Amino acid sequence: MTAHFYAPDGDAFVPTELAASPWERGKQNGVALGGLLTHLIEQAPAPATMSTARLTIDILSATDLAPTIGRTRIVREGRRIQMVEAELLIARRVVARATALRVRKADTPVIAVPGDYPPPETV
Repeated sequence: MTAHFYAPDGDAFVPTELAASPWERGKQNGVALGGLLTHLIEQAPAPATMSTARLTIDILSATDLAPTIGRTRIVREGRRIQMVEAELLIARRVVARATALRVRKADTPVIAVPGDYPPPETV
């Protein structure tokens, strides 16, 4: 048994038996689709070291167990945040889509003295 959902084949990803849906013969499961979308987003170039803060995945239809094409695009580019969109296509039809908001990783600044606030009972 293989240990991966997809085998790369040029520009396509060929689903293995692990990508098969347990509910409907000949279809892909949502976990495999979500993993492939996430992989595509992680491969998108970033202007700095970034971490995914939000990920939204939409599976638009039952997806055949067929070679799947992935494409990504940067929707918003910035120094601090980046929005990346990924799509999966089978036979030139979009079957799943994901949008990720990525934020720059940075050290939290050190505050020399915390604010001196009165206790709640004295206000």
